[in-house]
Amino acid sequence: NVAYARREYSQSVEFLTKATSLHPEQPMGWHNLALAQEAAGLKLQARVSAQKALSLAQEQSTKATYRQNLKDLL
Repeated sequence: NVAYARREYSQSVEFLTKATSLHPEQPMGWHNLALAQEAAGLKLQARVSAQKALSLAQEQSTKATYRQNLKDLL
């Protein structure tokens, strides 16, 4: 999201937390939240979000991408 691109990680976490609460079934939201949380220094929360993203991803290619992007958290 724009806040993440601007390196406004706390704002990005806030936005993505709301997005995942509105659409908890969407793995991309959890993936992006994990990245924002990690950038904001919220390692434990980032690990939980990363695991949620991976558990919701259905396609093997998506899972592989998430594993690669989130490897430091898993």
